[in-house]
Amino acid sequence: MLPGVRPIVLPIPETDNLVLIYEGPEDVVISFRGTNNKANLFTDANCLLIKHPAFHGLIHKGFADALNSLWPRLLAALPDNMAAKRFWVTGHSLGGALAILAAFRLSMRAVRVTGVYTYGQPRVGSHRFCQAYDDLLRYQTWRTTHPDDGVPLVPFMLGAYRHAGQHLMLRPDSIVINPSLVRESVTLVKSLWQDFKRGHTFGLLYEHKSALYVADLKNRYDLQNRA
Repeated sequence: MLPGVRPIVLPIPETDNLVLIYEGPEDVVISFRGTNNKANLFTDANCLLIKHPAFHGLIHKGFADALNSLWPRLLAALPDNMAAKRFWVTGHSLGGALAILAAFRLSMRAVRVTGVYTYGQPRVGSHRFCQAYDDLLRYQTWRTTHPDDGVPLVPFMLGAYRHAGQHLMLRPDSIVINPSLVRESVTLVKSLWQDFKRGHTFGLLYEHKSALYVADLKNRYDLQNRA
C-alpha cells in the first residue's frame, strides 16, 4: 500500500481476524481482513443490534465485539504524532464493517481520517448511527459494491440496518454514484439473470470475492490510463 513500508500485523485471536497497519512519513493506512474462516462467519451472523458507549445509535454486536477485542492494541500500535498524519481506513466484507466502526472511533478521538474505502461491506448499524457517522465522515467514505454482490444487502432486519457514507456501484459498463434503492434493485435482478446465464448460480456470493473487486478496479484503472 505504501511503497517500501512493512506493515505492523495485529492478529485478533478472539475472532480469528487480522489488521495491518502501514505507516509512512505523512500517512497511516489501516486495513482490516475480510471474512476468511468459520469464526469470522460467526462474527458476521451475530447481528443483534446493541447499544455501545463508543457509538451513537445501535450497532451490530458481532462487529462491535470484534473491534472492541483489538481496540487497545490498535491504539497502542499507532504513531504518537497521530495529529500530524492522514489516516486511511479500508477493508473488504467483514473488514469493511470493521473499517467503518474504526474510522468512526478514530474520528471521535480527533484523528484526521482522510479516507475510508470499503468493498462488499455489510451494513453495520441503525439509522441513528449512520446519521452520526455521516455527520463526521460521509464525504470521506466510499462504499464500493458489485451490483450482484449480496453481502452489502445484509443484515436487513425489517429495515433496522442502514448504510453510511457514499456508494459506488461498479456496473460492467459504468460506475454509478449513490444509486437509488429502486435502481439498485433493478440492477441486482438484471445482474443475477446474467450470472445465471453464465452459469454462476450463486452469483450473490461469487461476485463478493475480494479478488474480483481487485481485478475490476485494476482493469478500470488500466483502461483510464490508456484512454
